[in-house]
Amino acid sequence: MAVYFVFYLWQNRELDLISWETIKSIFVRLCQGETPESPHYWLMYTLLSVYIVIPFFRYMFKDMSYRRVTAVTIIALVLMTLNLFSPIKFKVSSFLGSWEGVAIIGYWVTRPETKKYYRMLIGLGVAAFVLMAVFIGCDLDYRTLCCNASPVMTLISTGTFATVFLGHKFFHKGNVVLKILSKYSYSLILIHWWTLHWITRGRYDIQVLQHHGLGLFLSLGVTLLVSLIAAILIDNYVLTFVQQVFDWILEGIEKGIAKVKKEHCA
Repeated sequence: MAVYFVFYLWQNRELDLISWETIKSIFVRLCQGETPESPHYWLMYTLLSVYIVIPFFRYMFKDMSYRRVTAVTIIALVLMTLNLFSPIKFKVSSFLGSWEGVAIIGYWVTRPETKKYYRMLIGLGVAAFVLMAVFIGCDLDYRTLCCNASPVMTLISTGTFATVFLGHKFFHKGNVVLKILSKYSYSLILIHWWTLHWITRGRYDIQVLQHHGLGLFLSLGVTLLVSLIAAILIDNYVLTFVQQVFDWILEGIEKGIAKVKKEHCA
């Protein structure tokens, strides 16, 4: 994440002079989330925040019956719906109506018992997609109504996962394309904003609504392809070097601690 942030700074020509103050500034900005050069990093901070509680969730749900997990999933969807669409704004809320709830729903979808609901989830996902298209067509604030922890986006996501799980023979691990995309998935998230802003829309002026809707697929294709190429180059030629330096520093620290312990014991 830090390496890709440096890439964004370099693209914005903010690294003309490298000094300890520059490194300190980058570190502080990453800690504080002040990353306007990469505005999509808000999602990365959200994911990191969810990852903190995931290990504890595992212990909580380990011995919980499937019926109770399903109940928690339904409650999470209801709370998300009330938060966005209820005419009465309820003061009482819960983390279940936010990204933590999305994570729990994602866990529920992966449970083997959920397989019997896959076709229903696909149907709900299609209905949610149509609803989002209606919102966009009516010029409503679809970013608020459909994105992030919205029940609309959540149902689209669960429908997508159900489609993948139901078609496991096609989406199996031997699929070369899927393996490559899986390997670089995190890097694709980190780099896609640069591709979308500077390449897809900037250099090639590809807009979603162009060519009677075909611009959407063209935009997705170009963004994915360029992002994948950039991710492969950065991961294998920059990130690998940074990782080696980081491992070397950790190794030096471990040796120093071991030496101090040895001298203390002596």
